[in-house]
Amino acid sequence: MKYTTLENRLVESITRSIKDVTPGVVVRAYQSGKLIVDISVGQTYPYYDLASLTKIIFTVQAMMQAYDKGFWDLQQSVQSHLPWFPHREISNKEILIKDLLTHTSGLPWWLPLYKEISNEVPISKRWDVVQQQIIRASFENTGKSVYSDVGFWVLKFLLEKF
Repeated sequence: MKYTTLENRLVESITRSIKDVTPGVVVRAYQSGKLIVDISVGQTYPYYDLASLTKIIFTVQAMMQAYDKGFWDLQQSVQSHLPWFPHREISNKEILIKDLLTHTSGLPWWLPLYKEISNEVPISKRWDVVQQQIIRASFENTGKSVYSDVGFWVLKFLLEKF
C-alpha cells in the first residue's frame, strides 16, 4: 500500500513508539463509513483478542465511578481494601491502587490459570483459585510499566468490595 505524507508520519511515529513494546500495530480509521487510514506496522493478525479491551473498557470505568463515590484514593494501598493481598510483605513496598491501574505494581503480566482451573468447578470457586494464585504470584518491582492481566484481576476483587 502506498502511504500519504500524513500516513508516512504516522507509520514512522508508530514504528518508533512500538519498539520493544509490541511486535505489531494496526491503525484503521473510518470517516462516514469509508476507510480513510489503514496502517499495519510489524507483525499483525487479521483478528485480535478483545479480552484486553474488555478489561480496560469495563474496569477503568468502574474504578472511575467508585473513585467519584469516594470509595478509594490513588494513594491507598491495595492491602487496605484486600487484607489477603500479601505483596507488601513480599516487596517491602506497599502496592497502591494507582500501581495496578498504571501497571507498575510488579505483579507478573499473566499466570497459567488454565493449568489450575477446571470448567467443571462453579465460577465462584474458580475465582477462589485465582485469588490463591495471586497470593502465590512472584513479584518483581522493575520500576517499569508492564501490562498485567494479574493487576486487573486484583482490581476485580477491589471493585467487588465497593
